[in-house]
Amino acid sequence: MATKIRWGLIILWTIIMLPLQCYCAENFFVLQSETYLGEFVKGRDKIRIQGQLLVMENNERVPIAGVFVELYANFSDGTWLFLGENKTDENGIFVFVVSVDNRFPAGEVILTVYYPGDILKGYEPVRAYYRAIIKEPQQNNTNSLLGMSVAIILLIMMFSGATMTLMKLSKHAHRARPVTTWLEILDEIITKVSRREFNFIMLTGSLLDALCKYFGRIPRASMTLQEKLLMIKEYLSEEVYNILKNMISLYEIQLFGGPYARSILMNTLDYDVWKHLLEKIKEEFVSKWGK
Repeated sequence: MATKIRWGLIILWTIIMLPLQCYCAENFFVLQSETYLGEFVKGRDKIRIQGQLLVMENNERVPIAGVFVELYANFSDGTWLFLGENKTDENGIFVFVVSVDNRFPAGEVILTVYYPGDILKGYEPVRAYYRAIIKEPQQNNTNSLLGMSVAIILLIMMFSGATMTLMKLSKHAHRARPVTTWLEILDEIITKVSRREFNFIMLTGSLLDALCKYFGRIPRASMTLQEKLLMIKEYLSEEVYNILKNMISLYEIQLFGGPYARSILMNTLDYDVWKHLLEKIKEEFVSKWGK
């Protein structure tokens, strides 16, 4: 009797779960050809993002129509902004047009298109990322033009009698211009960790850029931090490479993970461990390349 009951429960569970298993499918975005959108001026330009939401069924691409996808902006200081939602048409196409207003700080912004999925249909959540540069508008008024004209006239009048002085001043200014090196950035990161400042992770990109410059590697504008790290991997020990890789992971969680993920990260981060790891990186770098 117990055996019959057990087999009856197994058959009932199979009948319940079979429809859910049959609906499992792979859904994804078809993006624009370029994920780097370009540069945009605040108060003047608009950002346009278009894509298509599809699902693979029987080895064919099928549009997911009539669902809402969301658009978020993630800024380099760790803040984020919900920009709205758009409903896909019969072909699964969505279009976002966003005015670059005062909500956008100057600098790099990561725009995330997010589809939350559909549990009943077996569709998983999916994200797509775009990158843009926001610039402040240039001052262009009568007073500034007049001031510029007067300055140019004065420079022309003074040029004939002060050529050598200007050359000396130029050389002095060039020598005095501060150059941020990988060591200065690394020291700043270690200082922030010692003070338990969570925003130390936002200097990961600056550190990788300085290292690429030091080794004579020029990354493309659209390169991710992971791609930049791979460019200089040959100069790093396996331990340092893995530490920098983990820093990139924390940076991506901080930038793309949303407020809940960032809250968990901030509450569980071990600053003492990170200080030890960063000092280990500095020790290796200084021993290899000096200060």
